[in-house]
Amino acid sequence: MFGYKVYINYILWRIGLRDVLPSAFVNAIKVKDNGEKLVKFQGFQLRADIAARLTFVQKKLPNGILIKILSGYRSLAEQKKLWNMAPDRTKVANPENGGGGHETGGAIDLTLTDGKGHEL
Repeated sequence: MFGYKVYINYILWRIGLRDVLPSAFVNAIKVKDNGEKLVKFQGFQLRADIAARLTFVQKKLPNGILIKILSGYRSLAEQKKLWNMAPDRTKVANPENGGGGHETGGAIDLTLTDGKGHEL
């Protein structure tokens, strides 16, 4: 159901290593586009299955708690621009090293809000 990179990150987080290992190590896993259709979700392009999962999760959240998407699909040019502007490149996937899931619409940056626009 989820890609192997998601499972790796989850396992690393569960055992407490996700914040210890350098992002460069975690992001070194090459991501490939699976050709899935991109759809609009909160103004961002995401893979159709990601949008469906977010809709499912939103229904499970307590009343008044909302998912807010901060970033979705990025073109290779956008990813390169972020890479070149990043003061700390360990926090951005290297576009020359297979990039990240944003280039396929499979990765998103999100936060939760209280429904009044205040991030939690």
